[in-house]
Amino acid sequence: MRRRWAVLGVLLLFVAQAAWANGYAVGPGDVLEIKVFGDKELSRDYEVAQNGTIRLPWIKEVEVKGLTTRVIEKRLEERLGEDYLVDPQVSVVVKEYKSKKIYVLGHVKNPGAYSLTGDTRVLEALAMAGGVGNEGGKSFTIIKGGAELGPGEVRKLMTAPDDRAIEDFTQGQPNARVIHVDGYALMEQGDLTQNQALDAGDILSVPKASFVYFDGEVNKPGPVTYSEGLTMMKAISLAGGLTKDAGRRVVVTRSKDGKNETISLNLSKISKHEGADFTLLPDDVVKVKRSWF
Repeated sequence: MRRRWAVLGVLLLFVAQAAWANGYAVGPGDVLEIKVFGDKELSRDYEVAQNGTIRLPWIKEVEVKGLTTRVIEKRLEERLGEDYLVDPQVSVVVKEYKSKKIYVLGHVKNPGAYSLTGDTRVLEALAMAGGVGNEGGKSFTIIKGGAELGPGEVRKLMTAPDDRAIEDFTQGQPNARVIHVDGYALMEQGDLTQNQALDAGDILSVPKASFVYFDGEVNKPGPVTYSEGLTMMKAISLAGGLTKDAGRRVVVTRSKDGKNETISLNLSKISKHEGADFTLLPDDVVKVKRSWF
């Protein structure tokens, strides 16, 4: 059954990518593989010029910018059929997508601009950028609707010391929309609802990782990677769970306005749903007390 679902998933991905390619609007820099059946001279790769045209023997320039491959096929068949060929049959495929770019920034191994290739989503974009870096967190941000950036703006964002530049860019784009992606759910738990689709001009930002720190009666004391909305029970699970000597009392130490405050919690009430699960913040220190009984 699992294999059947895997095969079905591959087939659905293939169909989605084919549908995306058929609806893709060609732009400058894209490379088109054009085949005119029965004519080897015309059948080759053509790069779309900056003015949005391609040049073919006989018919010279043809405007293709903003057109899908299906429309380009029809246009070429009409032009070739006017004076040169009888009932020409033309196939057009986008061989290289270069006109539509996305930007993968922050703590990835190779931040920069990448060309869209089919149905590009968060996981594909991260793979293009070499994956999340050693200091990368798992709460990703997508900024959608922004205009494509110039090289200088991309360089400025890539070298920004924090996420402030991303926030400033978002505020300067009236149509920009921010989507938060739970990278932990996506990468560790296989939650593909977090695998958002990316469009031209989108920015995928991977922030530096934040942590909460565990001490006391957990099986893996030390740092646990923080993600937005991290709760106490989930964090304990990430810390390897409670030891056999763990008590029910937990103390959270949190820095606020330069001062430390402590928050005492009862795990029994949380686990029995008698109290709301506690939401942690970056740099919280969690001490799980030993049971004395």
